[in-house]
Amino acid sequence: MADPTLMPASDWKSQLAGLQMPAEPSAWPPSPVAAFLALTLMVLVCALIWWALRRWQASLWRREALAELQRIRAANNDPVQLSRLLRRVARYRHSARDAALGDADFAQFLARSSGQRVPLELAQDLASCAHRPQVMLDERHTQAAAIWIRSC
Repeated sequence: MADPTLMPASDWKSQLAGLQMPAEPSAWPPSPVAAFLALTLMVLVCALIWWALRRWQASLWRREALAELQRIRAANNDPVQLSRLLRRVARYRHSARDAALGDADFAQFLARSSGQRVPLELAQDLASCAHRPQVMLDERHTQAAAIWIRSC
């Protein structure tokens, strides 16, 4: 074959016309780094899903208690039902000993465990409403109960 620098341009084109390009590189199997990154991403996604489900499940009691509070509010703020709800939440979230406290101690517990966001006089009304069903509960009482449930 002759020296390529001395060949005319038309001969170069004729020689290149018969060449075939190599095949495109395959995406599979991935490199070890790509496989490691994909596996890490899958583990992170699974951990995020697990964390979100645990968080959702952990706050299920709170959503149920707030829904029951809405039902009590719709049923003319029945004081006995409200007291039962608060004591049930106290038993579930804190301890049976806290739920079994007397009215004055339970009122202190409500005010203390809410981070002082529930005023003591409202807490006293909420704590003793089961024993005094003639007490009329207004919107302030149900709002205080909702604040306490959310703060647990």
